[in-house]
Amino acid sequence: MISVRCRSSPVSTAEALGIYKAGFPEQAGDNVIVVRRSRVLTSAFDAMKRPAFCCFKNLKVEFSGEGAVDDGGPRREFFRYTLCLLHDLFR
Repeated sequence: MISVRCRSSPVSTAEALGIYKAGFPEQAGDNVIVVRRSRVLTSAFDAMKRPAFCCFKNLKVEFSGEGAVDDGGPRREFFRYTLCLLHDLFR
């Protein structure tokens, strides 16, 4: 359990995240998810359901059948594509 004492001064975002993260064990490595373009949302939700998935780890994205190395491009494309799909879903 995380205990936080009251403060008279505001807590910065970094401090709040540090307090939150302190409640979770440190895990090394990256989250690697393999995404199929035909099932982007399903692939993402399946990856997040895995017991080894940790929101504090770096995210590496690989598109199934494509050989791109994730130095930011595939991850950026994944988030852009996912947000477009969610936007269309809730339109």
